[in-house]
Amino acid sequence: MKMNLEKLSERIIEGGDIIIEEALELANLHGSALYPLFGAASRIKEHFVGDKVFLCSIVNAKSGRCPENCSFCAQSAHHKTDAPVYSLIDEERMVACAREAEKNGSSCYGIITSGTSIKKGEELERICNAVRRIRRETGITPSCSLVLSIMKQHLPLLKRAWKPTITTLKLPAAFSPTSAPPTTMKKM
Repeated sequence: MKMNLEKLSERIIEGGDIIIEEALELANLHGSALYPLFGAASRIKEHFVGDKVFLCSIVNAKSGRCPENCSFCAQSAHHKTDAPVYSLIDEERMVACAREAEKNGSSCYGIITSGTSIKKGEELERICNAVRRIRRETGITPSCSLVLSIMKQHLPLLKRAWKPTITTLKLPAAFSPTSAPPTTMKKM
């Protein structure tokens, strides 16, 4: 089937659906055949959400020495890279980076850490304090990607810092860098 992307995008804008055969055809596009799809997708997006771009900034709050062996990650201790290695940055720097991100137009701000855990106590408290301050002192929405798994005992502290929602990512037991990406997300 050779589909007309103009007609398909109009159908979607008018509230119609895409059928499975059309979706499969779109999924098999490659190379320069993707450009008309990008145009159609842009028209649909502009219709439903306008022409604004929402920016999200991140801070690499803890870098390097991760014990995982993810083949794509420069922060893995298993790879020789020039990625900087440093422990968790201080609260003031996390907040200052959030202010800078907001000043530059971001509406959300992620605190990202390498490794498989955040130490209960001082490290976790530092992050929670920073999140509280970011929520209180800025208009930017904070989020975190802290660890591969967060122990249940940490959730009450995180919930108090975030208030609205916390999303935890549950990885499959046999997760590896070559396996399918995690698929289970649960809002707490």
